[in-house]
Amino acid sequence: MIQQVSELTAVSLGTFGEFIYKVQILEQTKFKIYKGHQDRFDFHVNDELVDVKATKKHLTKKTIPLKPYTGKRVPERIYAQVEFFSDAVRISHEKKEMFILSWDEIGVLWDRWKKNDAQKLTFKGKSPSKENAKIIKSKIADYFSKQGIDTRIIYRTVQAGFGKESPANLKPNEIKQNRITVFLNFNDHNVSEDNFHSIIAFTDSDSQSLPMRPKTNLGVPKVDIPAMDNRYTFEDLSDLYNNFSRLK
Repeated sequence: MIQQVSELTAVSLGTFGEFIYKVQILEQTKFKIYKGHQDRFDFHVNDELVDVKATKKHLTKKTIPLKPYTGKRVPERIYAQVEFFSDAVRISHEKKEMFILSWDEIGVLWDRWKKNDAQKLTFKGKSPSKENAKIIKSKIADYFSKQGIDTRIIYRTVQAGFGKESPANLKPNEIKQNRITVFLNFNDHNVSEDNFHSIIAFTDSDSQSLPMRPKTNLGVPKVDIPAMDNRYTFEDLSDLYNNFSRLK
């Protein structure tokens, strides 16, 4: 089990850490927990915004005294840590130790993570970023509809954390005539029209020839974003609207 964790990428480690945290809160406490993610926190727990940080930097060492998270912090956030040691895994909130799990317990959670075997969470109220995304997607769809073009729009706020791998759903499952996919890549969790890192757009027909990664996390086929032709990349909505003709 330790070997499997040691081989996880930073993104997969973060996802696994969040899963462990969520399951422990759901099944071992009476806390109320909701999902977050879009506004620089992972979970809403008992009216506190919790950002979960997982680390395997101590994987070859036995459990050491707890220290609060020392990385970059956002105001009004509680930082939870999921720390992997050689003898146990610790889950904490700031200076408070919450759980100590054995590697046997982690093995069980690993199998559940692979199967996504845990209660699904909902948002508490509306997510501002999610609402902003709806508005931006609606504007894009409306613009292209007036050009007689159908759209399929997806977005990601932390693409940099996934490296060269695209979202698993970047390529459409079904090829349709006169439709384009628009992938909105934001600089961070601030979903707004002035915070694009880039916009990627391509026709359904072109999706079949996009470059693919030879190896991906969890073995799911994904597009190799840096290897894509430059004509598919736009700076912002204005660039997309003014130059989408190069996709034809």
